[in-house]
Amino acid sequence: EILFQFCVAWKNSSKSVLSHLDLSNNPLEEKAIEHFCIGLESLQHGLQSLTLSNCKITPKVGAMLAQSMKKNQDLLYSLIHLDLSANPLLSSDPQGALVFIQEPQTIATLNLSKCGLNFDVVFPALIRGCQQHLQELDLSQNKPKKHQAASVGHSMQQFFSSAISLEKIDLSDCKLTADLAVAIMEGLSVNRNIQDISLNLSSNELNHGMDVSAMSNIMSRVRNISDLDISNTGIDFYLARLLEALGLNRSIRHLNIGQNFEGKGSSRLEGMRQLSRLVRSDECSLESLSLSDSKLKELTPGLLHSLTNNESLRKLDISGNSMGGPGIRALVRLILSGCSLEEIHYGHNDIPAAGFTHIADALEHNYTLRSMPPPVHDIARVVGKEGTCMEEALARIQKYLCRNHSDERFSIELAKRHQQRLLASSQQSALIGREIVQVEEMLTKISKTDKKEEGTDEEVSRATSVKEEANKVVQLVDSLYSPRQESQQYEAINHRIQDVIEREVEQLYAEYVQENIEKMVTQSVKACPSFLDDTIRETLRQIGRRELSEELAEAKKAVTKKTAPEVINHISEMNLETAAVISELIVDRTLGELEGSSGRLHSILEKTTKSSSPSKRISKIFSFRTKDQDAVRKRRVRRDDNDHDEVSIPTTPLQTDGPALQHLGKQRPRPARRHRQKPAVLKQSGIDGPFSIWDTPTTDNVIEEPDKPK
Repeated sequence: EILFQFCVAWKNSSKSVLSHLDLSNNPLEEKAIEHFCIGLESLQHGLQSLTLSNCKITPKVGAMLAQSMKKNQDLLYSLIHLDLSANPLLSSDPQGALVFIQEPQTIATLNLSKCGLNFDVVFPALIRGCQQHLQELDLSQNKPKKHQAASVGHSMQQFFSSAISLEKIDLSDCKLTADLAVAIMEGLSVNRNIQDISLNLSSNELNHGMDVSAMSNIMSRVRNISDLDISNTGIDFYLARLLEALGLNRSIRHLNIGQNFEGKGSSRLEGMRQLSRLVRSDECSLESLSLSDSKLKELTPGLLHSLTNNESLRKLDISGNSMGGPGIRALVRLILSGCSLEEIHYGHNDIPAAGFTHIADALEHNYTLRSMPPPVHDIARVVGKEGTCMEEALARIQKYLCRNHSDERFSIELAKRHQQRLLASSQQSALIGREIVQVEEMLTKISKTDKKEEGTDEEVSRATSVKEEANKVVQLVDSLYSPRQESQQYEAINHRIQDVIEREVEQLYAEYVQENIEKMVTQSVKACPSFLDDTIRETLRQIGRRELSEELAEAKKAVTKKTAPEVINHISEMNLETAAVISELIVDRTLGELEGSSGRLHSILEKTTKSSSPSKRISKIFSFRTKDQDAVRKRRVRRDDNDHDEVSIPTTPLQTDGPALQHLGKQRPRPARRHRQKPAVLKQSGIDGPFSIWDTPTTDNVIEEPDKPK
């Protein structure tokens, strides 16, 4: 009834300016649609947008609606957006609900998702009427029958090769096989009229069909796709080959391959290795990567380590991978690595309470990340145990993200230098720390020796002083450049710059703008003296002064806002360079002294060992034998002192009961190990204890096969 009244008023209004009509989520009966169609036919100026989503439009009602739209020529050339999604059209009749689409029209956005349409009818209609203007096509959740695949492939390829305005294609959850995916990409690859296409093929059956290998080949050749979504497509066993092909394609900037790592055995590991090679490549063009809900678990840290040197990635989604403590350590290292990431999604990863504190500590030194949505699931899981610690960490995370959003934040290049400087100072401190530990061990060993060579005390005293100074150098390197101290200095610098700029801008406005106002008033008086008396002249001058004062205040703010960050960035850059030069010089000298002391102490220990009887402790220190060699050595029979130096070798071969034994290799055979050691990157360790971000392995081969449960 309401729709009937609306249609009557709509029909009787000859001057209607209605351009957008949305009746979605309203069940439209056949009688109501009849009145609506009458109003639609009589509409003089047409519509720009028509939305009839989830209106329970049947095939019969859809045919009536399409015929009415076809009769209105104004509607054919005015309609830009048409949404008929979530309606049970279920039409295989070309003269049904798609008759309007077959006509040449100007639709740019077409949504026919969840309509149960047959693709062998849809694509021929699109070829006839939507090649010129269609930009966004949504046919998701339409599941064609299997016997249609052969006939649909040709029409798909024909449409995608001839459409000249396409920008976004959504064919997700349509049970498309690899054959149809190849037909789509073949059509796009030969179409030179379109660029930067977004293609969504998620939740399809790309692992079925005869052209799975052909799909990987075409992926490396299609150059007009910039956004590709192939998540949840069952390509686990072919993922490595597909990723290798994607590595050859430099046009794809946004990639979603989540929920494709559920394969078992070597296919899953090889896929991860290929992905690591892809993101480590210097020619990687990806700007966003999604691995959500992939259940990578122990493989996640290796992938995050591969991203530390990536310069192109801006957005990363690793949510739903249950990476736990090792993954958090790798994530902290990634945040501190100086990469270009601006957005990270990391929910559903079994993050402990202390993990949020470590992320906040890393974000304090990161100036590029601008978005890290709070992982609500992980927060709810641990908030009852450590609510106070969690609240403080989340507040700090949001504080640093807001800082990176502010207008006065560092430039991107300077932010990278900040993070690289932090990494360099930490690595230098780690190097010095290892040398100090080595010197301390040698000093301890020398102190326990019974007999000491001449000059040992002097060398021990010198090494002790070098060790103490090296400890001070570690503290110095870490404190040479402090962002917190700089932030306090920046406030004073900002105030001084503001005072100087305001004073200079005010003088400039007074000299030039005020002078121009007087010239304008004088010129106006000369042109028409009879109309402009003294009162009007003074009024004009007051108006000019008022405008001047308002504009002067805005100009001061604008100039200060743009100039102060530039000056501060230059000062910070000079501080960074100076700190880097000083720390490198000091660290080189310190490492040289420590290595020299270590070498001299080592010589003293060797002399002490040779001059005195070898003790068990010293032999254990300088022994590099393996456990197997030690075992063999213990089994040897010692000769008596009366034995001769010569060893008698039997001339006849030893008699054995069985066949003669032969060594087939050059090395002595070793027994097989009973217990395999897990790779370091996959060892389960909690995040609650103290850890260092440098624990992450630095080798390229970071993704290893986990041990199988016994």
